[in-house]
Amino acid sequence: MLRHVIVSICGSPITRMGGHLYWARPGELAPRNRSPFSLPFPHPPVFLARLKIEAPSPPFLFSTPNAIALPIHTGCSRLSRTRVFPSAQPSPSNRRYRSEVDTHLAFIYESAQRTTRLVEKKGRLKPATPNHPHFTRRRFLSASVGFGTACLLGLAADAALIEPRRPVIERHEIRLARLPREFDGLTIAHLSDFHHDSQSSAELIRHAVRTTNDLKPDLIALTGDYVTLSAFGDRTSAAHHAKPCAQLLSELHAPLGIFGVLGNHDQEARTIARTLEMYGIAILRNFHLYVERAGARLWITGVDDVLEGSANLDQALRGIPAEDCTVLLAHEPDYADVAAHYRVDLQLSGHSHGGQVNLPVLGPPYLPALARKYPRGFRQVGPLALYTTRGLGTTFLPIRFGSPPEITFLTLRSSPAAPSGS
Repeated sequence: MLRHVIVSICGSPITRMGGHLYWARPGELAPRNRSPFSLPFPHPPVFLARLKIEAPSPPFLFSTPNAIALPIHTGCSRLSRTRVFPSAQPSPSNRRYRSEVDTHLAFIYESAQRTTRLVEKKGRLKPATPNHPHFTRRRFLSASVGFGTACLLGLAADAALIEPRRPVIERHEIRLARLPREFDGLTIAHLSDFHHDSQSSAELIRHAVRTTNDLKPDLIALTGDYVTLSAFGDRTSAAHHAKPCAQLLSELHAPLGIFGVLGNHDQEARTIARTLEMYGIAILRNFHLYVERAGARLWITGVDDVLEGSANLDQALRGIPAEDCTVLLAHEPDYADVAAHYRVDLQLSGHSHGGQVNLPVLGPPYLPALARKYPRGFRQVGPLALYTTRGLGTTFLPIRFGSPPEITFLTLRSSPAAPSGS
């Protein structure tokens, strides 16, 4: 309950009491620091009365001291501080103000009593707003830094631990003008950039193999980089990973076969190619094969790595009838600028990893040579259709951001005027 009242009647602009600043102007109904509630008064507020409340319950206003702000009349402007008890009367030195001060102090006391009844009736009041804001610029900056740091840590965890281990299936339909009607609807699973060099990469390849088999493709195309040639390693040690990679890929199944080419990391080309072929993968080194359906043929050709200077498309296409549809496997996608001048209908490539890190708006900070023009997805390069997959593995840093591992599932469509193989 209310024990006593301390009244501070102060003139404009500011008076400090108990660590708090109070200021009221003519015509205002509440002080600038906003009292928790206001009572109707007949006179315009100019000065501020401060009521100190001592209660056995927890403070229901300002924590130190507990206070309620009440406006009073201008007639008390010369009274600096008075303690008022229920039975006490103020006695200012200047008698001219005695009756006026008595009137206003009595009004304050009556207001305090009404405040006490209001508190007892409604319980604890809502805390008043303190003079200093709860959310300062310093707190805002501190919260922003903390939030930004948490976001960066979350993104880093996703890029290092989650995204590189979760391949996604990209489905695309590609129409080829020279594709025989017998091959309309042919499905091709396209995998690339395995970079087998650790247990984690083995788990990723194993998962990709299971997912690819679940898609039940007609044909599977592999476009290189089965091992990883690190900056501090050598070709021989890298080639040792060709066998465990080939063992994993041997679990792939497609009725029309599995075809592949080598990449720029597969620099022990003869050893790696022989190992893959031992496990049922046809490696096309400037060579071609065909698949047949109802008498129609679709030619699958492949070139050696372009960066190594071993690619020879003339040799790869030699012997293919000029009118037949041809699919080219080439590790580097920018080789499409060369292939577009040959009798090639579709080129499948990898190499770029989609940038591996693909920042919003800015794009990939780095793309390898011969993967900067066509780094991902489907492109039409003159008469040539090109698809570049993001691949599965990683190099340099085992992270991916905005460029998850990819299993490509292509459906080939023939044009209405496509030739028939019969």
